[in-house]
Amino acid sequence: MPAAEGESEPLPENPVDAAPRRRGRRILLLALLCLAGLVLVFLLWPRDDPATTGFPMDIEWPGDVGYASMADGQIVRLRLDGDRIETDVLADGLDFPRGLAVTDDAIYVAELGALPCEDPIPRCKGEHVGPTTADGERALIDASAGRVLAYPFESDGQLGEPTVLVENLSFVNTDHGLNDLDIGLDGQLYLSIGNLDQLAWDDGGTPPEGPATDLLGSVIRIDPDTGDFEVFATGLRNVYGLDFDEDGTLWGVDNDGRGRGVWRFEELMRIEQGLDYGFPDDGTVGPYERRTGFATWVMPSGAGSSGLLVRDGTIISGGCGMITRLRLTADGGDADLDQVDHRGCVTAIEPMPDGRLLLATVLGERPLRVVTEASLFGD
Repeated sequence: MPAAEGESEPLPENPVDAAPRRRGRRILLLALLCLAGLVLVFLLWPRDDPATTGFPMDIEWPGDVGYASMADGQIVRLRLDGDRIETDVLADGLDFPRGLAVTDDAIYVAELGALPCEDPIPRCKGEHVGPTTADGERALIDASAGRVLAYPFESDGQLGEPTVLVENLSFVNTDHGLNDLDIGLDGQLYLSIGNLDQLAWDDGGTPPEGPATDLLGSVIRIDPDTGDFEVFATGLRNVYGLDFDEDGTLWGVDNDGRGRGVWRFEELMRIEQGLDYGFPDDGTVGPYERRTGFATWVMPSGAGSSGLLVRDGTIISGGCGMITRLRLTADGGDADLDQVDHRGCVTAIEPMPDGRLLLATVLGERPLRVVTEASLFGD
């Protein structure tokens, strides 16, 4: 229809001008579709799965299902699906749980408690706390109040409310903490506690003494019914992983490091009741002031040994950057030794019902990984 008098005819759309606008609309539509897709992926993607993103500290697999303690405060149940580990959370809200032990009636867990580091996972040490490492270590000892908790199993397999079995246990830092917790053939709980770290040698010759340090560097034996405990062995530097062999002998690997003018190598040892393994006064090599328990074998230096498995005369020890397999031929004799590189620090090695092994790793690529011994060591 023609324009009224005084009005101009509307100009036809210039196809050259319209093309950029159409392209802009298409680009905007494509961007919106991409954004919607990303939102959908975000909503459906499994987040915070402990099997792929967590910090596993210990594993126990006593039957059809397994259990793991996660440093970020969880106890999770583990199920095997082929080579995959599926998890569901049984307990939450713990403060840095560590060693784990499982019976038919309960799960027992060592808990470090609140720590004075801004981000204590995976490490809270003296250098993160004080003006000097030694000062920070003292502050951590003073502030520490570790516990052993008992979570009863309910009829549906879930966990009931925990009871405190042992409390106010002092420790030095997260590396030298309340470490592994294991059950002996006698039905008692065995807990390894780390010893002084830098304060073992850098404190002007007067390391801290008193009740807060009495249990450092020991393995204690705990009655799971009453919480009563006794010192089982002393003088250890830092036994991270414990394991019992088929005969009921307790094994551990003591991490290497400086003592009071001595050096402690990475020592594989049978941990026997009543023995004093001498740290920080005695190193691996004599003369000795007080040492009555000694190394069965000296492991590769600097391994940072942590997870431990002993079975059928074979010791498999996980560390930081490596996993070591040792077959002892005789006391004080030769041994067959294999070693493989491993990214991260192995905190637990647990046999599974089908004969395979489950590795727990922190600071690596896969927190939980199913392997065979043969594939691990290239047999």
